[in-house]
Parts: sequence; structure tokens; C-alpha cells
Amino acid sequence: MWEIIKFGFGAYILFTVLFAGVGVLTGPDTGGSGSTVSGPTNTTVSETADQTVQNPWNKETVVVGIRNQAAPSRNLTGAVAESLNYWEDHPEYGVYSVDFVLRPDAENPDIIVWYNNTINCPQGASGCAHRLNRTTSARPPENVQILYNKSNNYRTVKNTIIHEFGHILGITHCEKPHWVMSYWSGSHGCKNPTFDAPSVENQSLAWRSTNLSVYVDYSNVSKNSLTETKSQVNHAVTYFEEWKAKEVPSDVSFTRVQDPWKADIVITFAQDRCEGEYTVCGDGGTARDFDNDGEFEYLTQATITIESETDVDARGWYVGWGLAHNLAPGNIPPVFEDPSYEEQRSSWWD
Repeated sequence: MWEIIKFGFGAYILFTVLFAGVGVLTGPDTGGSGSTVSGPTNTTVSETADQTVQNPWNKETVVVGIRNQAAPSRNLTGAVAESLNYWEDHPEYGVYSVDFVLRPDAENPDIIVWYNNTINCPQGASGCAHRLNRTTSARPPENVQILYNKSNNYRTVKNTIIHEFGHILGITHCEKPHWVMSYWSGSHGCKNPTFDAPSVENQSLAWRSTNLSVYVDYSNVSKNSLTETKSQVNHAVTYFEEWKAKEVPSDVSFTRVQDPWKADIVITFAQDRCEGEYTVCGDGGTARDFDNDGEFEYLTQATITIESETDVDARGWYVGWGLAHNLAPGNIPPVFEDPSYEEQRSSWWD
């Protein structure tokens, strides 16, 4: 029997920008005295580290501690470590030089990264921190506040932390690196004629990384179809990894993870999750519009949902369709464009 097949592309690609408010600066009640910024600023901060500028810390090594009070099960230490590594690898952007040393449980660190259910930041912000510059002195402990949001994944939280440590290093909004130091889209966006990043539809890959983590939720898959469903999902993932989908970069790879928090892409099977008669859809995700041109520049997380009652032998095709629209939405492989009933259930991945 022929099933009615519709695809939720229109709803799926309209990801919510969950970085709204990231990095609006204000001083938390619990410490710190750096400069504060509550809106767009005309302050000019040097984009090149200047060794002649006095270090706000008056020392070379700054200890960073972590207070994960919202979700101890989440590996926030890894996200903070990667964030500090980013700035170590890009010293050209900071106003001053310093060596960050991560000691998560340090009793008296110079900087504390807080991960809480509520934060003392402007309304709507996902995080905040003081901006230390040439005229300020650090007053430990300086606080980097990150708002816990169950739906935010590892990559989204890590990028927020990178943004806030950019402020610690004296970088203000709309300065380089633009990809992470932008405001949010809308009235506080970084509309800047000096840079215009291509949208996801005009990029060969809609992510900043070619290695993406994937979590597959099989909880709604029946036992008698579980083995074949796993095989179908594997076919879809392999199709992109082995560059059979030549529309996406050849170095794209996937790492399977067992925790949705660590996943860039979540694949799930559920009943009545997609609207109307859609068989595959996306029910949320995040993307960045860092040049404020009204178009997303790259994705940070996404969910692919397949109706759990759909034919088992077509599930791989649906997963592949979802991956295609998340990897290169402007360059979909022909196999995912207007296929027949039989083609969806064939060995299309060969």
C-alpha cells in the first residue's frame, strides 16, 4: 500500500536562534569589577594582543574553576577546556596575553565558570561576563555565568563559553572573531559592512566542524524492527562518510555518542511528532546569524525525527534526507529529491 509521504523541510530548517542575548555584559553580584556593556557599543578595542599593555591580572597565569550547579551529569569541564584551548590557539584577538590554567575544583580560582538554572545577567541572556581591557583591573574571582538550558547541547554551551572568555580577554561585541563575538540577530545584531558570511544554503557544509557527533534514540522502535532500523540508520550515516554523497565535503565524519547532550545531531523515532502527514521533520535546533543579515551562517545542533510507524525498509532514506538537509541544505543529493516509493526502499546508498 502506498503511504502518503510529506517532508517537513519548511519547518525543519527554520531553527531557533538560541544564542539570543549571549554575552550581554553586566557585573554579577558575586564579584568582578570589569567594564560592563549593556547594549551595542562604539568602544574600539584592539584586535591584536599588545605585550606592552598591562595585564589586568598582573600575572601570567590565571586559574579557572568550575561550579556546575545545574547539571553535574554534563561534562562542563570538557566544554570549558575546549573554550580555553580556542583562545590559546588564537592569541591574536585578545587585548592582552595570559595563560589560563583549568583547575575545575580549585578553592580560590581567579575565574569561576558558573553553570546555573538562573544567572544574574540581563533578561534573555544565555551568559555574561566582565570585559577586561587596558583600563581595568581584574578582581578575582571574576565570574563567567552560563545559563543552563536542557535543550542546549555541548557545542552550543561551548560556543557560549568561548564568547564570554572573549570578553574576559577584552574583546567587545562585533569584533573579530566575528563567528563567536557577535551579538544576537535582531535589533542588537552586528550588521557590519566589512564582513558578510555566506548562509548555510551557500556553503558546502552548514557546520564549522567536519566531525559531527550523532546520538540515535531507538526507545520508540519496536524490538522486532530494531535490528533492521539500526542497519538502515547505519546505511544513511555511511552514505555521507564514504563520500557517496559528493554534494558534501569528503572529510565529513560522524562520531556516535551515547548522550544527547554531547550530540550535534539527534536522530529519533517518535509517533505523531511531525505535523500533519509529514514522515520526517525537525523539531528544533540552533543556528547562528552572526552578521545579522537575516540568514543563518552555520548550525550548532539539530534534531531529525522519523515517524516510528513508517516502513522499516524506508527509515534509512528518511534519516539520509534529514542528514542531507542539515549538512548541505543548498545542495541536496539527487537521491533525496522526489524519489519513487520503490527507490526509497531500495539499496539507494550503494
